[in-house]
Amino acid sequence: MEIRYEARAQITSVDPIRRTLTMRVALTPGGLWVDEYGCPNADCTVSINGAAGKSSVVLKKGEVVSPIEVVLSLSESPIRYPHDAHEAELDFAVSWQDEQGSWLSAPIRFHLNKAIPGYRVGCNEKVKARGCHVLATLDVIRSRSVIIFSSFLMTARTLSGALLLY
Repeated sequence: MEIRYEARAQITSVDPIRRTLTMRVALTPGGLWVDEYGCPNADCTVSINGAAGKSSVVLKKGEVVSPIEVVLSLSESPIRYPHDAHEAELDFAVSWQDEQGSWLSAPIRFHLNKAIPGYRVGCNEKVKARGCHVLATLDVIRSRSVIIFSSFLMTARTLSGALLLY
């Protein structure tokens, strides 16, 4: 029986103007972490480093775990539509206190659904999950269809403007 948390992340939006990437992270306790109803059997703290700084969410013993909304900062690269590229860093861990009062970390298995319309998201696989701590670098670029369509529209607009001058 595995003793770990499953973390499933779904990217919900990318806003290059505000320089944010929003995702929902659903945490599911497994193995010895779960009671007979599928709820955590101990109070746990989820520590997240996001756009608003470090925040913590407490998962209460015996309560259903709701997905957590995480807002990450995109890198400060210039916006060169449609060829802009950004980077975001996801950093979180799950921990709990034992009977002696020491903080222990819970093992995490991390899954990222990278599908979001208009963007391609890459995840740095070598630091994807290190046991009890998730540290992932996300590379966000426009999808090829957006780049091709936008380039076509910009070219057509330039040519139509040139034709009006003659």
